[in-house]
Amino acid sequence: MSAVKYSWQQTVLDAFGASAESLPLKINEAQRAIAARQQELKQPDIFERIAITDALHSLKSLIGETRSRSARQRMHFHILWAGGVLDWEPFDSHDGAEAAAKELARMNETYVIEKYGIDCPRCVAMSRPFSGKTGA
Repeated sequence: MSAVKYSWQQTVLDAFGASAESLPLKINEAQRAIAARQQELKQPDIFERIAITDALHSLKSLIGETRSRSARQRMHFHILWAGGVLDWEPFDSHDGAEAAAKELARMNETYVIEKYGIDCPRCVAMSRPFSGKTGA
């Protein structure tokens, strides 16, 4: 038995079950399916209009969560060595950067782990966005 009453609802369910990589595409597909349904000659009845309104609100919430998650993913960490050299490799966690620094540090060499956002000077200088590497 199908969990959906209206055919467009499956695209909404697919969006909520999508991986992070495919989520923007799945949200777009759901929004287009709803828009297409609203443009059909046979207009939705009151129950389907309520379902559409609920689905659009749910998708809006999902978009907000996705943006929030994306902003967090842009936050990353670099190792700043005692000589002032910022390590080129971005890490997605402080712990990952710390573990790598401990492996790389020479005897008595000091460092600090610094947190950066999307405007990271090192990543901007390398002309590449943060990739989300887990490090270590």
